[in-house]
Amino acid sequence: MKRSIFSMLCGLSLLAATGCQNANQATEQDSVQVKLKACQARDPETGACQDPNGSKIFNPEKPDYSFAIGYPDWSGFEYMVTGFYPEAGKWKVRGWSMSPDPLAPDHHVKSDGQVEGMLVDGNLLKVKFMEARQTRLLVTFCDATGTLCDTLDVNSMFDKKLAMLLSIPNPTGRGVTMFQWTFTSGANPVEYVKAWGADVVGQYVNTAAKGQVPTSLCKKTGGADEYVVFEQGYLWDPDTYGRTVDPLAITVACEEGAIAEGLARGYTPWSTGKLDAGMEANMADFQQAFIRMKTADYCGIGKSHTLDGTKYLINAPIDPARDRDPMPNLEAIWGPDGAFCVIPDNRRHKEITMACALPDCDAATVDARRNYNLMDSIP
Repeated sequence: MKRSIFSMLCGLSLLAATGCQNANQATEQDSVQVKLKACQARDPETGACQDPNGSKIFNPEKPDYSFAIGYPDWSGFEYMVTGFYPEAGKWKVRGWSMSPDPLAPDHHVKSDGQVEGMLVDGNLLKVKFMEARQTRLLVTFCDATGTLCDTLDVNSMFDKKLAMLLSIPNPTGRGVTMFQWTFTSGANPVEYVKAWGADVVGQYVNTAAKGQVPTSLCKKTGGADEYVVFEQGYLWDPDTYGRTVDPLAITVACEEGAIAEGLARGYTPWSTGKLDAGMEANMADFQQAFIRMKTADYCGIGKSHTLDGTKYLINAPIDPARDRDPMPNLEAIWGPDGAFCVIPDNRRHKEITMACALPDCDAATVDARRNYNLMDSIP
């Protein structure tokens, strides 16, 4: 009979010798090495960095929306967890510190943390493996010997009141701060985009460090809780919106961000579709093209040329159909690296200066790409 780790918790007192720490204990140790990136756009008069805070593809930028954690001794800095990945037998936190200083070299500094383990009935167990099946997170964790393990999905982690312990680098360079993540709901369908969201689920994740009241990792209007969505196989840069393929990496995003909305609309890497041109569609590339389109990132550099709430229409030449809106005023034709072409008079926000020069979408280009690429239109 297979033994469950939960039936053996009485024998886990040996964990005390492994150096595991209580989730509310903040420790001081060397922070991980960070890599600065230059600010991509500055105000010509003040020199202030005009780059967005990087959450547009992870969570929209509008009042009350948030996708960051903080702590009182961080001097106003915040930290954004964008995923997890394995390294040297451990699971790391992929994250970015965000400076409150508008004159900082960059608002996003890559600064990765670590998954310290899963808290089960007060015992800290080592995380052996993590994966996202479609958008459902599963975690395999083991006792101190590494021989007795269990694998639970978010529904079970919610039912059993498990917590994940993360050590996050203090953005000021003073050691690390421990945060607990608790799953305050099981997996629930993401409901806001048609029936395509049926296989895309989210869950509420609460986060707290020592002395903090747990709050939702993703927040929306009025600070209300917002679902967290997990996706495996890809990671995204919050500055450039660039996508990197990594089979074991897991991305963390909020329900209403461009990454998750692309999934909910049916642009899921695990689904299939046939182009109007006759060949199989690369659905991962369509998800990335959707991200560029939603943010109006014409140039493919992480520069949005739109504002939240602006309406636009979408046409995807894929069967089964995802989006098949009419195109009365074509704006642009999209691929994973940005727009192939644009019609300047039909841009969603002509007052936002274009960050690059692109050709106009003439009749020949539209005819050549209509059966292959995403298109969008203003109403």
